Amino acid sequence: MVRFANQMSSSDQMSRGFIERIPANSRTRFRLEGGHNSTVGLSTYLLAFKLNSSLPILFAYQRFSFASPCPTRRGFLSFQEIAEDTTNSWNSATHQYTAPVTGTYYVDLGVVVRSLNTVEASVEVNGLRKFRLIKLRSLHTSSEFISKGGLVHMTKDDVLTIVYTGCIAADNMSSSIAIFLVP
Repeated sequence: MVRFANQMSSSDQMSRGFIERIPANSRTRFRLEGGHNSTVGLSTYLLAFKLNSSLPILFAYQRFSFASPCPTRRGFLSFQEIAEDTTNSWNSATHQYTAPVTGTYYVDLGVVVRSLNTVEASVEVNGLRKFRLIKLRSLHTSSEFISKGGLVHMTKDDVLTIVYTGCIAADNMSSSIAIFLVP
């Protein structure tokens, strides 16, 4: 995860979700390079889950050099690269995740906003918004990353989509989604 702009004048949140297979007895480190601005309300932390690979897990992201047409109407966010999909639940052609089992899922969405633009992205299940991300136009001259994670209850065969308006990009970063069942 990289931030190129100076953020010392504003306290904005930045996070990144991903799925990684880590062998038993491995060591994991959290490394921070460069400046760091944290307050009581915006602390730095690492959140990790041990997942069961026999349960639904998805991690997908956009190819680099992808740019959206900046729709003013709602469009579906597509993820062309599937790093992990234990239940083959993501359909790249329709941009949909179909819940393989009933339960509560953790959904982590990260969206790259093209410089000097506004984006609104929503996680929807069966057409109903569960949560959204908004990034209003800013003066940053490089792309910015916005993210949000949340718990979403889905029944078997419910359809989750990511809809957006605005200008997304995949230049020095790429948009991604991580979904997994919370046992």
